[in-house]
Amino acid sequence: MARWDGSYELDIMTDERSQLVVRNPGGGIGSGFSPSTISRARWHHFVGIFSGGVATLWIDGVKGADLNLGGVLQNAGPVPDRVMIGATRDGSNASSTSRG
Repeated sequence: MARWDGSYELDIMTDERSQLVVRNPGGGIGSGFSPSTISRARWHHFVGIFSGGVATLWIDGVKGADLNLGGVLQNAGPVPDRVMIGATRDGSNASSTSRG
């Protein structure tokens, strides 16, 4: 899941850990990672928080390490805002959905 302007994304990496990536207006990029690997064969509860310049990722109620990036979340548009769930910006994934 990601915001169209790339200000945040929540995804699963190839090493089976999840990550929260955030970008601030100054161009700073930071990632918070899950505390352990996850199983793709079951449901999980993901919560990504960026507050007070700190990114934190929670998976199934377990908190990962805090990442202090500083600043606020980048806001580069578009209007109306778009959040992509299982989507790509260019629409190359025919099964994806983008909601504004």
